[in-house]
Amino acid sequence: MELIKFALTSFWTWAGTLTLISATVWAIGEAAERVAKAFRSRKRTVKISRMGEEVIIYISNAGQDDVDRIIQICDAKNVEGGHTQYAGR
Repeated sequence: MELIKFALTSFWTWAGTLTLISATVWAIGEAAERVAKAFRSRKRTVKISRMGEEVIIYISNAGQDDVDRIIQICDAKNVEGGHTQYAGR
């Protein structure tokens, strides 16, 4: 309560307090936006190679759903190879 009384004592303290609060809220919003953008823009990389009779699938920055989807695509295209292994994270 004392802070509010101090902020309202004159125009310049009120304007300065309002500026500081606005700048803080804006900075927090910008930081949250950057974090959200970083999570959305994960670049996924898929490399498929064949060594003899084995098919090796390298998946970078992918979750379990991505791995399952790629295995389904390989099965649908009849990519033949050894057994499927998932090393996890």
